[in-house]
Amino acid sequence: MGSQLDTTPRTLANGALTDRVMTDRPRGEIHRVRIVATADGRQWVVREVPPLYVDGKDGGSLVFSSDHVMRRVRNYPLDWFDKPDAELISVSLRR
Repeated sequence: MGSQLDTTPRTLANGALTDRVMTDRPRGEIHRVRIVATADGRQWVVREVPPLYVDGKDGGSLVFSSDHVMRRVRNYPLDWFDKPDAELISVSLRR
């Protein structure tokens, strides 16, 4: 049981993005996951995380993770999944 990552690559309409779909089987939730790359070639895994009520905030987050860095963004565009890589990376730099 537990979460399973469907690693079948899919090309989006703009041809530049590959997505992955993660299913949390016990709850039946589907979480969108993308792999994006910066201009220097660093790859980031970007996933939408449901709200975490333990920290007093009630909104979800985008979590960006690479080999040695993790970033969490609470204020992000609803259409984040369809943004070009460079635009999505700029979202990760918001403070």
